[in-house]
Order: sequence, then structure tokens, then C-alpha cells
Amino acid sequence: SLENPFRGILGDAATIWTNVFESDDAHGEHDLIAFTEDVCLVVEAKASPVSEPLRDPYRAFPRLRDEFRRSTGIQGAYEQANKIVSQLRQGVSVDLFTRTGIKIGNLLPSNRQRIFSVCVTRDNFGPRGTNLALLLDRQDDSPYPWVINIFDLQSVSDAWRYLGWTSEHLSRFLEQRVGLHGTVFSDDELDFLGYYIRHDGFERISRLEADLVQLS
Repeated sequence: SLENPFRGILGDAATIWTNVFESDDAHGEHDLIAFTEDVCLVVEAKASPVSEPLRDPYRAFPRLRDEFRRSTGIQGAYEQANKIVSQLRQGVSVDLFTRTGIKIGNLLPSNRQRIFSVCVTRDNFGPRGTNLALLLDRQDDSPYPWVINIFDLQSVSDAWRYLGWTSEHLSRFLEQRVGLHGTVFSDDELDFLGYYIRHDGFERISRLEADLVQLS
């Protein structure tokens, strides 16, 4: 269940809606929307498996790119979530409905609330998920999403509970994390979390004079 790890991260006071729609006729589905006073997450889950790359590099890259950009991949999750994220960032409220057309509530733009799109995958997509500057086709320079597989998400939830952190800590982490694409590299998202916990942020990296920083 997606709700359990996000409940562990955001706390019991968070409002969490699962399988909601943008219209009363069941169009524009979103897997999970969670929010507190500090943060709003629009979460899409994708279970498309990772394909083995072909041995021929000229054929391997198109295969990896096409897998990434199809509607069941990370690109599709980003575009799906960004429909709501972009509206909220533009100051437009969003009504949400159940599958049967009952209005469950609405999201209101807030200057205090940070808004992020999240893609939760079944498998670990390695650098394609941790460095979205490689393949993601962004819309109107909108912020990068946070991509994490379901097993790592549970580890994040466990860490938040252990450290006694709140949704405010998540907002601060994500705001810094999504700005690292294209400048910091690791093939594991938990490397970013580990660095953040160890150094209380990514400020040290931002001060380095380097085109690309490798986390280890």
C-alpha cells in the first residue's frame, strides 16, 4: 500500500487520498495525494518492469529512452502528476472526486505549502531515476519530480520515524533534492537521503566547483 509509507513520513495529521480523479466522470486519475500545512505530494505509481538493455549501444539507448518516456514509465508519471502541480503553482484550486463521482475535497494553493510530484516505481531504475536530466522531457521548466522505488520509499519512511522527523523535514529535503538533477550523480536514491541525513542538507555540494559530483 502506498498510503502506509507516506503516512509514516508525513505523520498522522496528514490528509491522504488514494485513487482520486480530477472530474466526476472518472477522468484524470491520481494514485495518491497527500498534504499537510508544509507540503503537498501528487504521487503516481508505475509498475512497468525494467527491461534488459540490448548489447548494441545504438539500439540500447532508444530502447531505454522509449521505456522511460512511455505512459507507463517515469515520463508518464511526471506528466500525470504535473497536471495538478502546475495548476496549484499557478494559483488554481483543484477539485477531486471518487471513482463514483463524489467530490472528496479540493486542493487550495498556499504560499506556505511546497508542492511536489512523486513517481513511485516497482523496480529500481538506477541513474534514469536519480538523474532525470538525462531523459526527462520537462514541461515549461516545471520542477523535477522525486522518483523512488517502493522498497526505498519504505526505508525513507522508517528513517523518518526513527529520526522523529516531520513533513517540514520532507519539504526541505525534496526542495533541495529535486535541484540536484544534472549536477550530482549516484545510481541509488538512498545515497542522496544518506548524504542529506549525514550532512543536514546538500549545502556542501552546492559550494563545490565541479560540473558533476559523484556520491558514494
